[in-house]
Amino acid sequence: MLRGFIQKARRAVRKPPAYVARRLIAEISASTERWRAPWRRRRITGRSICAMFGAQSVDDLWNRLLATEVLPARIRDPLAHERLCPGDRERVLALAEAAVAHRVQFLGTPVHELGDRIDWHTDFKVGATWQPAFFRDIEYANLDRPSLRTSATVSRPNKSSNPGYAPILMRTASIGRAPWKRPCG
Repeated sequence: MLRGFIQKARRAVRKPPAYVARRLIAEISASTERWRAPWRRRRITGRSICAMFGAQSVDDLWNRLLATEVLPARIRDPLAHERLCPGDRERVLALAEAAVAHRVQFLGTPVHELGDRIDWHTDFKVGATWQPAFFRDIEYANLDRPSLRTSATVSRPNKSSNPGYAPILMRTASIGRAPWKRPCG
């Protein structure tokens, strides 16, 4: 630990003072986020959100959101989509169905079924699990576990939680189908 501190100090001496000050402030800010985030979360209530958006109640806010047109009519026209992207309908529907069914494929890996209940703390490829923790406490390099040194990564669970599927689902809406709308029960 002392050797690491000395190496960082040597690098800091070679940097301009303004850079060192900005970096120090950023590090302090990131480290104190452990206590500031829960404090902010406690301040966010239904009443505070309604006040922020000028709504009378949470139900009023939801009704306003539901009444909002998300996609312009010209984008939701299935015929226009087919005209612009001939034969794209089946590909888009397959991608949307995969997203809704929690089937993922990243960077050439085989398709993986995440299941009904997704474990957001497990790298599905190698089975390594990270306990929920403050981001500064997560061990990103698994040097003590040789089998995981090169293959396990926190980024895979992070990628599977990414809202990157939203554009696919929106495109599905543009061709007149919404696979995520399923009857309850």
